[in-house]
Amino acid sequence: MSGSSIVSQPRVTIGIEGAQENIGNSPQQILIVGAFNPATATATSAVLTENVPNNNGAINTLFGAKSHIASLARSLRKMNSISKIDAIAIDATSLTTAATATVTVAGTATASGSFQLVVGSYKDHKLTINVASGDTATVIGDAIDTAVAADTSLQVASVNSSGTVVLTASDKGLTGNVIPLQIVSGSSVAGVTAVVTAGFASGAGDLATAGLFDVIGNERYQTVVYPSTSDVSILTDLLDARWNADNIVLDGVGVVGSVGTYSQVLAVGAAQNSQSLMVIGSKSVATNDLRGSSMVEFLDNVSAQFAGVRARRLTDGALISDLVVGSAALDAFGGSALASRPLFNTPFAYLPLIGIGYGWSNSEIELLLASGISIVGSNRTRTGVLAGEIVTTYKTDAASNPDESFNFLNKVDTSSQCREYFHNNIKKAYAQTRLTTGSLVSGRPMANEASIRGYLMSLYADLSGSDYALTVAGEASQKVFAENMTVTIDMSQGKVTVVFAKVPLVSQFREFLGSFRVAFDV
Repeated sequence: MSGSSIVSQPRVTIGIEGAQENIGNSPQQILIVGAFNPATATATSAVLTENVPNNNGAINTLFGAKSHIASLARSLRKMNSISKIDAIAIDATSLTTAATATVTVAGTATASGSFQLVVGSYKDHKLTINVASGDTATVIGDAIDTAVAADTSLQVASVNSSGTVVLTASDKGLTGNVIPLQIVSGSSVAGVTAVVTAGFASGAGDLATAGLFDVIGNERYQTVVYPSTSDVSILTDLLDARWNADNIVLDGVGVVGSVGTYSQVLAVGAAQNSQSLMVIGSKSVATNDLRGSSMVEFLDNVSAQFAGVRARRLTDGALISDLVVGSAALDAFGGSALASRPLFNTPFAYLPLIGIGYGWSNSEIELLLASGISIVGSNRTRTGVLAGEIVTTYKTDAASNPDESFNFLNKVDTSSQCREYFHNNIKKAYAQTRLTTGSLVSGRPMANEASIRGYLMSLYADLSGSDYALTVAGEASQKVFAENMTVTIDMSQGKVTVVFAKVPLVSQFREFLGSFRVAFDV
């Protein structure tokens, strides 16, 4: 082999190793589950579709513009354009029946005018029906048909017969039963009455079946958006088993909706008991103007928007100034620290106000929260929509004892972020390490009880610092953590067992109680 006869003495070789820095938590991933028709889409049924695009046109091509799951994806992307979204789209064509609803028009217009019909979403599918003087019910029904057909992403089709307009959900199955339908109050035409005769109902067939989640393997999704009408046990069976998985962090939270009367929604919360399940409750309405959810939005889209908000808040560096209220320089950007910041009062710019008298009363809200139902509703000035207190359905431990450890989503998120930080950094720090019960040898990767204790104390300190703000800061809390930590070494197995008996976590500022005495002098 030829060379250049270069003399280079003395021989010097210097290697470069990576910095010994701690690592953060995993990026947020969201999974959505919904219905579609494969004949109008490029996605494949019942497989994992990765990386749902951040573009409505691409979403419509992937899932079909009129599908339930396309609507979910579009709605989620309104709130979050950065997080990775995967999907399981389920072929709904083989399900039993599509839901139907009826709008009835009567009379002949005595003047020109218009009225507005909302199908599914006040923000996205508010149809203006223009009427000319002399138009009959049949002509006006045809105008409704035309408006429905012109909305190419609306999840329904319509057929008019002499002013009786029957709307049919695009996807068969139960998902169509929760589509709200509204004649907007105050929009009317002289000589004409238009009423919602029947809300969406009679859809039959559940998307969710055993084995639905087999396709995700050990992929972790911090949030799963799941159809409000599907068997929730399939979701909780998945997520509860992942809550304390061995040698891996897999936990996540499922978000579902529930629409019904107060007693119906209350019963939904009471029937569940999982730190991995969050239910958003909406009151049902049945009037001539509105049938379905009091918040005139596809119920699963509300869940999707919440999922988008949660993922953005927990994404390092994501700009979230539109999601937090009050001055907080560090909290203007997302990251693990937002796990401990309350979710209540989070604005939802793309959700409609709830009509006066149509929502939950204060007393109902308190009892719904206690049963594990979260609320999203209008602010006090009725200028926007906010999240109320966000709870999980967890109420008792395995022995049925009352337990408040995980009743709020903030508690779940704070605990999860802490667990993941410990897990990830212990994995890194001890990737190839000797274990000893004696002294450490300088220059050799080794660990003993004292060094392990010291390292875990440093991780706790990180979690209580400004980058995380998840554990209670200060000497007193560090002492509690240290004194309640046991480290046991089994040399024959190379096994270290650590019990963190107490990890003091920060909490939400939920309530302020005070009193004052009136005085008329100083």
